[in-house]
Formats: sequence, structure tokens, C-alpha cells
Amino acid sequence: MANEEGLFRLHLEAKANDTLYFSCMGYETLSRVASQFSDSVVLLTPKSIMLNSIIVTNKDLTAKEIIKEIKRDIPDKYELGLTNKKLFFRSSGFQKFKTLKVKVKKSSIEEFNQEFWDSTLQKMPRKSDWHIEILGNLYGDHTEENQKLELQKALKLEDKETSALFENIRSAFDTILKQNVKSDSYFKLRTGIISADLDSDNLNSSEKDTLTAEEKKIKEKESFLKWRKEVL
Repeated sequence: MANEEGLFRLHLEAKANDTLYFSCMGYETLSRVASQFSDSVVLLTPKSIMLNSIIVTNKDLTAKEIIKEIKRDIPDKYELGLTNKKLFFRSSGFQKFKTLKVKVKKSSIEEFNQEFWDSTLQKMPRKSDWHIEILGNLYGDHTEENQKLELQKALKLEDKETSALFENIRSAFDTILKQNVKSDSYFKLRTGIISADLDSDNLNSSEKDTLTAEEKKIKEKESFLKWRKEVL
């Protein structure tokens, strides 16, 4: 799947008989042998789209009259039963920090001093954006009850450099907390009017995780798919 500009990422582990197909509405589908594919730009040939015939009339209809004509014989014009529709959905998020300030009043963890926070906030990206896309099938009719969504693919696109900076900052926090948190510790986190408690079990959950790297990857993908399906 490409974005609005036609940009895409391709992680290719091609076998000898694999073929890549590039398709876009309004263009001819292009096929390439995957093992021989090395281009960074793919050019498609424009293709005409055949539309249904239209009727040109000399009658000067009002908006209400046009709607009335559209509503006439609706069952003959539209499919009202169960259908299978291809669904592509893309959502984008953008974040911009105007100011980032932390004033340390008191800390029982020596590393969380004013110098640490000033250094961390200086490295923090001021802008970031991310894009989430899903591809799937939507089964059903025009009623709210008879709907079924089957997701085929779901992915999240983000800037690697910005993500790496956030990950490094998160990793530094994790390391400091694991070295200083005791078994009976807890933190109260407040963002605006919302607060939440985190006990040491939450903070050290990764140490008790017995899943393999492959199992973690599968679990993460399943959670992501479930989350996108619930959102939609």
C-alpha cells in the first residue's frame, strides 16, 4: 500500500517464481519478476475507466425533482442485498510541541535530576507524524446489524529517525526505573486532570515476560489488528 504521494516501502525476500503486481485506479496493472526487481521508481500506464451511460435532458429540474428521480426504482438501480466491498482506510496523526519544560522539585531517584530532564527535553523531537492504514473486506448490506469486517493487512508508518529518538528516551527511562524501583514501589502519574497508579509489577513486567521474540511479534500484530478493527 502506498501513501497519497505514491510512496511505499518494500521488504523483499523473493523466491525464483514470485511475481510483484503494481496496481492503481486509473492505470494498467504492471507485473515484474520479484527476483529481478531493483527499481526505486515504478511507472504505470494510464488506463481509461469505462463509466455507465448517462442521459442528457433539456428539462430544467430542481434539486428536489432530481432527488425524486434518483429515489425512483431504487431496488433496480442499486444492490441492496449482501455484498462484499473492498475497504481501504487511512488515518494520520500529527504532533507538535510548542514548549517542553520540566521543573524538578524533589526526586528520590538521583538520576532524575534537573540536568537529566533538561538534556532529555533538548533531544525530544518537536514534531512527529504517523499514518495507520488497513486493507480488508467489508461484508453486509445497508443495515447496521448485518456488517462483518475482515482485515487482511494493517500497518503503521512513521518516521524512523523520530521513532528512534523516542525509543532511546523510553529505553533510558526503563533502565533507570529498573535499577531503582523496589518491590513495594508505586508511582502516581498525572497528565492534566487524569491520574493513574503504576506499581512495580507493571514497571518490571518485561523481566517476567517468558515469550520468545517471535511470539512477541505475533502477539503484537494480533493486538494491532484487534485494535484497528475495534476503532473501525
